[in-house]
Amino acid sequence: MNTPEQPLTLPDRPNPSLLGAPRSFSLVMALLAALLASATSAHSGLKGVGTGLDPINSYSTPPHLPAAINNLQGSHGITWWYNWAYEKRGSQGNGDYIPMVWGYWEWNDFLSQLNTAATTSGASAVLTFNEPEFDFQSGLTVDEVMALWPTIQNACRANGKRIGSPAVGDGPESDAWLDNFMAQLNANGYEVDFLSVHPYQKGPDPTAAKDKLVNRLAKIYDKHRKPIWVTEIALADWSQTNPYYDQATQATFARLVINALETLPYVERYAWYQAAPSESVNGITAYGLATCTSSGALTQVGTSWRDNWGTGNWFGNPGLESAYSTWSPWQVWSPNGTASAAYMGKNEPPAAHTGMYYGAIARSTPHFAVVYQNVTGLPGGSYTVGAWVKSSGGQANCRMYVKKHANANGSDELSYWIPTTSTWTWIQIPNIPVSTGNIEIGFLQSTSSNGNRWMNFDDVAIWKN
Repeated sequence: MNTPEQPLTLPDRPNPSLLGAPRSFSLVMALLAALLASATSAHSGLKGVGTGLDPINSYSTPPHLPAAINNLQGSHGITWWYNWAYEKRGSQGNGDYIPMVWGYWEWNDFLSQLNTAATTSGASAVLTFNEPEFDFQSGLTVDEVMALWPTIQNACRANGKRIGSPAVGDGPESDAWLDNFMAQLNANGYEVDFLSVHPYQKGPDPTAAKDKLVNRLAKIYDKHRKPIWVTEIALADWSQTNPYYDQATQATFARLVINALETLPYVERYAWYQAAPSESVNGITAYGLATCTSSGALTQVGTSWRDNWGTGNWFGNPGLESAYSTWSPWQVWSPNGTASAAYMGKNEPPAAHTGMYYGAIARSTPHFAVVYQNVTGLPGGSYTVGAWVKSSGGQANCRMYVKKHANANGSDELSYWIPTTSTWTWIQIPNIPVSTGNIEIGFLQSTSSNGNRWMNFDDVAIWKN
């Protein structure tokens, strides 16, 4: 959260070079499949940083920023940045700059800022209104934003820019504002290309905070079905005298965030808050979460943010988009000759979670079918496997499982029973100890009686904790 005076509270995904114009999410998923197929590439291009401006000197560019931005780049580092402003305001280093129309004060100023942002050379998108649900941020009602939206939409579309939603914080008031915004946007037939969110998490446990972040983003995407830009993320607890935690805790959280967000197919971009300690709360400067010092040198957090690029998603065809009519590299097995109960659904109820296709096991007569994939080449350590699922319920057995991660004979199996649900629901098996370098992940359904029993899965992910 960043104000023109002081930041507030704490708080989708193709290659950024392909983000010059609105694209269907099916195409995004096809592009994502290609990206995930080469998880050893230098970086995905998703990672960025919010840099901030100097509130003491008319919100000019702080002198450390060019060095900070350049130091955060590298083979695994950031590829984009923004400063909560509609223009760069001087030299601020290399990388893809994304402008933002932070708020609204007066019509002519708004038009001037919007025009500058929409015509920014090389920018792929325009960000809009910072935490409008809070009066001490941009402080705008949904009705006020709706009155401005046609002007924003026309300016961005005329200049080939994608449009981000107003960036909401985290909490009930933020959820309510975003829900109302999306409802009115859809009712008016207006457009937005991605959702901007600030899902800050509380410490002191970085792993627990990362898990809450993943669940938070899953709920937002599941509700609104739009790609997500996480435009502010860090650990912060604004109820505390010192809300920032220490560098070591923040650095661990940064690494976990990268590993997690690099696997989520609906996260297009994400940015750490922020480049250097340009804010303070209760007289305490934000050194704990800063990626750079006031000279632009990397901190422990900055080194973690630059050098970690995520372990990638080792799955082949995780969203079942790249090989319709052939499961490869997934495999299907049955102990009783009913493997045909497993199939790949295509744009039919229940529709895919993302893209056009999803995995399914369904039959009205007794059956036992398993869809699985052997993932190899995993460095030793602790992993999490997750997937989006649906289920009719009523099966004798319906679960996601992992095995062969510790014992090649499969005696180490861990399972998650798939709940009865008609809406896509995220499930995950955490803390999987991998010592064999391999893991088998599968979806199993069996029934012993007649009846329409079904289970669906999509967008499967694995990441190293």
